[in-house]
Amino acid sequence: MVIKRELHMNIKLIAADINLYKAWRFEFSNLNNIEIIHDDIFKQTADAIVSPANSFGIMDGGLDGKLRDFFGMQIEESVRAKTKTDYSGELPVGSAIVVGINNSQFKFLISAPTMRVPEEAADSLNAYLAMRAIFIAAVNHKDINLIAVPGLCSLSGRMPMNIVARQLRVAYERAVLDRIQYSNWREERDLQGYLRCMANTLPFDLERKY
Repeated sequence: MVIKRELHMNIKLIAADINLYKAWRFEFSNLNNIEIIHDDIFKQTADAIVSPANSFGIMDGGLDGKLRDFFGMQIEESVRAKTKTDYSGELPVGSAIVVGINNSQFKFLISAPTMRVPEEAADSLNAYLAMRAIFIAAVNHKDINLIAVPGLCSLSGRMPMNIVARQLRVAYERAVLDRIQYSNWREERDLQGYLRCMANTLPFDLERKY
């Protein structure tokens, strides 16, 4: 069960890419508890930093590699140990784990696979699935009130930036605000198509009928 703590959950969306920054501004500009930043995520402070991982916790490339360099090899060891304990060594896309960090900028790391192994995810729902898992993990953790989130699926996953932003917005509405709950497969199927569609140019609208 998701604990509704939207008034206490603050989010920093950190974009190294200017196009992702613009896409996030487009989708999230009307939410007061979300700060959109065009900068290096390692210059931020938060209760938790997000790792857009693979399912096995191998942190040897991309942002994961930078996280391992920043925090030390023990961060990968912690992620892989918890993945082994809680998920028999393979954390599925749509799940997330929290591990502690001995660091002055971040207390925790949230590891959430955006793909099972590094591969293109442009036509997937993986950004939505990973972000939903991240929000649920953060919302239900008593010591996490501020999270720093990088782009998901936007580098090696090659997902277009506006689709990344759209998928993250819908994940926020569902996992944090507990909204957009449909009662039949047709509506869920239509929403799934909407999350993948490049043609949409309007920001997310709760009143939209899919």
